[in-house]
Amino acid sequence: MNFTEKQIENWKVYEKVRESGKYKMFSEEAMKATGLNEKDYWFVMNHYIGLKEAAESEGRG
Repeated sequence: MNFTEKQIENWKVYEKVRESGKYKMFSEEAMKATGLNEKDYWFVMNHYIGLKEAAESEGRG
């Protein structure tokens, strides 16, 4: 699957919050901490591995 720059940037924001360890990523608090809307947040969660690989393969991770 090909991802847009925006989707990869959303993954980076999500990943920063995830790596902080402050939240359970299925919580509403985690979603608020990312600043992503619900649609974008769940897209990142549902495509996490592919987005991670895309970011890393292009040196954007």
